[in-house]
Amino acid sequence: MCGILLIVSKKKLHKDNCLKAESFIKSRGPDFLNNSFFLKDKIFLSNSILSITGQKKNKDKLIKSKNGEYILSFNGEIYNWKDLLKKYQLVECKNDSELLVNMFESLNPSKISKSINGMFAYCVYDKSKNTIHFASDPQGEKKLFIYKSKSLIIISSTINSILSYIKKDILDTELIKNYFYSRHMIYYENTIFKNIKVVDPGFNYNFDIKKFAIKKNRFDNPLNWISEKKYLKNKKKKFTHIYFNILSTLQKQIKLMIPKTRFACVLSGGIDSSVQTALISKIKKPNSIGGLVHKNKDKVADTINKFNKFLPKNITKIKVDKNNYLLNFLKSFKVFASPFLTHSFVGSYQISKYFKLKRNKVFFVADGVDELLGGYELYRKIKWKSGQNCSPYTNLNINCKLKRKIDRFWSSAFKRYYKFLNKKDASIEASLFTDYFIQSVYVANIGTDIMCSNNGIEPRNVFIQKDVIKEFLNLPLKYKINFRVNKKKLLLKYILKKIFINYYSEKLVSPKKQGFSGFPNNSKSILKDKEFSHLKRIIDIKKYSKNYKNEWKFLNLEFFLSTYKKNILNFF
Repeated sequence: MCGILLIVSKKKLHKDNCLKAESFIKSRGPDFLNNSFFLKDKIFLSNSILSITGQKKNKDKLIKSKNGEYILSFNGEIYNWKDLLKKYQLVECKNDSELLVNMFESLNPSKISKSINGMFAYCVYDKSKNTIHFASDPQGEKKLFIYKSKSLIIISSTINSILSYIKKDILDTELIKNYFYSRHMIYYENTIFKNIKVVDPGFNYNFDIKKFAIKKNRFDNPLNWISEKKYLKNKKKKFTHIYFNILSTLQKQIKLMIPKTRFACVLSGGIDSSVQTALISKIKKPNSIGGLVHKNKDKVADTINKFNKFLPKNITKIKVDKNNYLLNFLKSFKVFASPFLTHSFVGSYQISKYFKLKRNKVFFVADGVDELLGGYELYRKIKWKSGQNCSPYTNLNINCKLKRKIDRFWSSAFKRYYKFLNKKDASIEASLFTDYFIQSVYVANIGTDIMCSNNGIEPRNVFIQKDVIKEFLNLPLKYKINFRVNKKKLLLKYILKKIFINYYSEKLVSPKKQGFSGFPNNSKSILKDKEFSHLKRIIDIKKYSKNYKNEWKFLNLEFFLSTYKKNILNFF
């Protein structure tokens, strides 16, 4: 993966501070580290690069356009870059980054961003107009964080880079309190630091350096991916037609995504990673296949050797005990510079580190499918109601700004589906839509991008590519949550389980496998302050102690507060 860092100030920048902030993106791109100062040292632009696609001409310089007016810092992969080379007659470009920056010479930013099949985040400095263009992909896969004051703006792939430069910021105590009314900590636009925000996916931003002002416009809206025509057409189709359409969509996208370099696949024993690994293996043999096995915690992962006979390569069990987990827990905390949004962040860090040690540059993960195709076990137990978001993942149990924002988002999706579905089905579809574009985008996807990329390896995921998501959003509900199926273990993620059975065996379908397990509550053994004294300054712990599930949240927050108190303005 790669790392982006942009710092713009009204005054001359301190070079040493810029380079120190840059050090926090270095591990994301271990092959090259390029930077430059512009505008009499008021602009610093840096790009750490993990080289995968094509060749880089000037290995010690930022990539710029042919006319020299546009300079790029880029993170991601443009899977259709060769098609775009031909379309825009830029055949002399040697990689996707060169293609991207040269497109700015003749196309507007919105058209550029919308044309990309891939995952991306970028910053482009337009020297002639004295502006900065920045954006991230509409599916919310790659991330940018932004800090802006009256005289300073910082855009980065990591929160750590921003904190390194600004030193301190205000703690968002409302976000902490909301955490106890949701399944996970959700970074929906905001982070734990009040002035550090998440850049909205699917928008192009234009920063006018002279006016020190930002304008943004949406280049792609996932709500528009919901198609009445396509959905109703799919309703009339037979199962075999739907099955082969989804299968061919996945296969077509995978062919674009398999790299020429060494790569690996996660196989945890769950449906999603198993299907992805099988489809990839039919096209090209992975250099490594592996899954985390947490001792005495995950019975499904412990039996992944049963999958070996269906694959061209045996699966490596990456065994994790409590001591190993806790060691990586502490390392992971320093990478994220925030409370973990979910405890699976540690597993993401561990698996990516393992594959990197095996000399892979890319590995395939499979987050987001449980939201898009209705795979969580809780979906089975919910008493779905008409006109309501009944999902425990995005229906917060508190009246706050975050809840109101999410509710508005759900309502927008509901209105789209309710135009052509009955009220109950429209409600369920809207909940799945919201669970992906809120929970997965602002929880899991952040973890995958930051935790995995920090180890200098690129995570890829076929299931959350734009063209694949469009197919999933317009699948009739019975192919996601099939309430009428006789075999209850096939009720959730119905269509994907049917694909799984075709490549493996129905005996291997387990409803119990859900993500990385780990030993999060055991972190209390290494917590220095077991009285939670830092957290007690912010919340009344007794108020939340009755719910045993909150123990992990107490630990998570106390670890963060005690580790990063030097960066917090308003409490310590």
